[in-house]
Amino acid sequence: MYPSPSPVKAVLNATGYQVGSCRLPILPLNDEEKRVLAQHLSMAETSLIS
Repeated sequence: MYPSPSPVKAVLNATGYQVGSCRLPILPLNDEEKRVLAQHLSMAETSLIS
């Protein structure tokens, strides 16, 4: 749904595994993308937003 590793890193960081942010040219997910990803994973909408 979004270029990897952005969604993987967002979920790992939110679940307590501090893997950091993406390096350029890959950008981290914005808040709206994190909300949509959380919905697709059946998580609370704000669970991925830091």
